[in-house]
Amino acid sequence: ISRVVKRRSSISIGQFALLIALTVGMHLLHELSHALTAVVFGEHGSMGTNTVRYYNGIGTTALIWVTAAGPIVTVLLALLAFNWRSKLGTSVLFIAFAQRAMAAGMSLNHANDEARLSQLLGLGYWTLFAVTVTLTATLFIIRFRERKLGWKWLVVNWLAFSIGITLMVFADNVLPRWQF
Repeated sequence: ISRVVKRRSSISIGQFALLIALTVGMHLLHELSHALTAVVFGEHGSMGTNTVRYYNGIGTTALIWVTAAGPIVTVLLALLAFNWRSKLGTSVLFIAFAQRAMAAGMSLNHANDEARLSQLLGLGYWTLFAVTVTLTATLFIIRFRERKLGWKWLVVNWLAFSIGITLMVFADNVLPRWQF
């Protein structure tokens, strides 16, 4: 007698809140990496939930490393999550991909991390976005297909990501900034 095992496709409010918190946490780690790298170079400024500002002119070497720090941390988180082989790990991969893809979209109006870094290194505006978005998308798609996650999982993760990112963007002008 063969049994058909049906996957549980529902999600609890706690699990959904965890996905939002994961998005917020990853976003804050991204911004914090910019700020901490600036501190290493002796720079002073402030960090909000969505931006890092510098008080004085920042040298080119420092600017390259400070700009690179956020995407490097995001890609490292994706590489670590790729080895988890769990739904949560796949969510981290989705968030990393969505963050870098969204940043690329935002760069149509204003250069974001990879665009600024590509320009600083003389690589062309979209080169590093092509690398980070392709890498995070590939890792995500591999795990998404391997785990046979469906469109409902994707919609839930997209909604949680959207809420988390929206909170970070709006909180940037509302919450106090960390002075460094």
